[in-house]
Amino acid sequence: MTRSLKTDGVYEWPVPLAYHVAKYRLALPADFIARAAARAFRAPTREDLHLPSG
Repeated sequence: MTRSLKTDGVYEWPVPLAYHVAKYRLALPADFIARAAARAFRAPTREDLHLPSG
């Protein structure tokens, strides 16, 4: 089984995490929320993550 993951360069999480958080009212770690809030809840760009283009 292949799992799709998202990352902000520090954390990685499965794609359906948002669904499970909403449906089951799961709490996420405070440092994860603080990091996301510091980025205005926007995904980092490839440049932010220092990934090669393409």
